[in-house]
Amino acid sequence: MPDCGYLYARDVRPGATGSPNLSTETVLRPSLAELKHSPKLESLGAITLEEAERDHIRKTLEYTKWVVAGPTAAAARLGVKRSTVYFRMQKLGISRSNTIHVPTQQELDDAVIDLPLD
Repeated sequence: MPDCGYLYARDVRPGATGSPNLSTETVLRPSLAELKHSPKLESLGAITLEEAERDHIRKTLEYTKWVVAGPTAAAARLGVKRSTVYFRMQKLGISRSNTIHVPTQQELDDAVIDLPLD
């Protein structure tokens, strides 16, 4: 199929049983509103795979309150053994002592700043 910037609907047939009836056309043309930036997605620009891995492991560790082993701990959530988590933490320089809290956009929006009106 030619690359014209549109999303093609494959195997979507109007009226076919069990398949969604998304469009009667063969080409889907999403509206501009659908393509706009989602507030849940944070665009940080270009990052390396190592930075993405470090961030993902750190967020998982923070979510699990730095519990690595156990059925609901970081290793289980990441789908790896606990020894792998410890190895990756050492390799990527992740430790509980060197973490700083980076506020989310929601936390920034909720923050109240009192500035003098001189």
